[in-house]
Amino acid sequence: DHSQRALVGLFLAIGLCVGLGLASKVTAWPLALAPIVVVGIRWGMRWRRLGLVWQTKRPAIGGHWTTDVACLALSGVVSLLVFRIVQPYAFTGPHFWDLALNPQWKADILQQLKFQNGDAAYPPFIQFAGQTPYLTPLRNILLWGLGPGISAAAGISLLVATVLMFRRRETAFVLPIVFVAAIFAFQGGRFVAFMRYFAPMYPVLCLMAGWGLVELWRW
Repeated sequence: DHSQRALVGLFLAIGLCVGLGLASKVTAWPLALAPIVVVGIRWGMRWRRLGLVWQTKRPAIGGHWTTDVACLALSGVVSLLVFRIVQPYAFTGPHFWDLALNPQWKADILQQLKFQNGDAAYPPFIQFAGQTPYLTPLRNILLWGLGPGISAAAGISLLVATVLMFRRRETAFVLPIVFVAAIFAFQGGRFVAFMRYFAPMYPVLCLMAGWGLVELWRW
């Protein structure tokens, strides 16, 4: 039916976005959490005893859990295909179906990880010596990345959303909270923490700030 086609289209779109994101930067892996979180929410909605809601309502979730698994697998396959097409340097080749990783590409990725962890001397990263993990990038986001106003609105909104997620079991906040938490947890603890590394979570933070301000206006 229409709902099933829409579900398949959603997971196809997610797979496309994940593949493109990973092809441009492997640290975009938090995007891969999206289909997993969506499937988890759908499973939890079917288990009525959990009392989960979506925008204060308890919608009927159609389909079977096997449909969700199939859509999750479809999303993964699409992600792999898109990554294979858009990032050919990651594979040995020469044929499209050759999926063995290119040793040189793998070595380059590992070298970049060493740089980011502070395990290699690299002049542009000396500026991060003596900085405090998590607190330094948080300060930079607050003062320079988003600015104090949006940062305050986003922070308060995320806190309120987290409370509502647990108290009222509101699942509409799960995906944005997981996405922001995953990026900050992964990037914030690294030796090298340029502000651009946190740019993927800025749209979500702005979205949460907007939601919080609208709710405050309505209150």
